[in-house]
Order: sequence, then C-alpha cells, then structure tokens
Amino acid sequence: MSIGLGTKAKTVASKVTEANGEAYINSGEAFDTLKSDKVNLAVKSPSLVFDEDMNLYFKLALIAMDNWSPIAADNQSLLDYPNPLAGVKATLNIGQTVNVLGNFEEFQLVKTMDGDVGWLAL
Repeated sequence: MSIGLGTKAKTVASKVTEANGEAYINSGEAFDTLKSDKVNLAVKSPSLVFDEDMNLYFKLALIAMDNWSPIAADNQSLLDYPNPLAGVKATLNIGQTVNVLGNFEEFQLVKTMDGDVGWLAL
C-alpha cells in the first residue's frame, strides 16, 4: 500500500484511475518502489525529509506487522500447548489478527493483540 500526500487537481475525474494531481502522482510513485524496497507500505510527499522519516518508521513497524496473520477459518481455539487435546485458553474470532511467534509441527505459537499467547492448530 502506498500513501501519496500533496495537492489534488481541480478537475473532477469519474474514476480514481483517471485522477491526477500531486497526491495521486506521489501515491503511484511510492507504489512503484514497494517491490524494489522490499516493503508493503510507503509514503511519498513533497518533503523528502518527511518521507525518509516516515518510511523508516513504517519499516520498523512492518517488522511486526508483516508477521500478523488473520484467522481465515471459523473461530479457532487458542490452546495451552501444541496438542489437539490441550486446554482452550481463548476462542479467536474470524479475521482476528495475531502475531505469529513460531511454528511447531502442525501448530503456530501466536500472540493476540490483547496479549494472550497460545497455540493454533493449522
């Protein structure tokens, strides 16, 4: 994802792909650099100093955010240890974001945004 900051054109476009102006151009230029910079989030503005600072902050945040994974299936049980017969610590909702801490056999050790740590069956 890229964020472009700047002015927008005075003319109204019927589609966002047809819009122009500094903000749209900056967003497109930032998007073009994502792959080569090996990041998933970048900002581009009229200020190079601002861009350098913000993109450094984004890179730091992405170290953690790139490991977050949404729970894609039905509600899942957060287990005490990596065994299907383990006690259930909590139930995670569909789409709830977790930070993956590690893997063991058919389980992932995760930490929820609330701070709960436990195992999810894959």
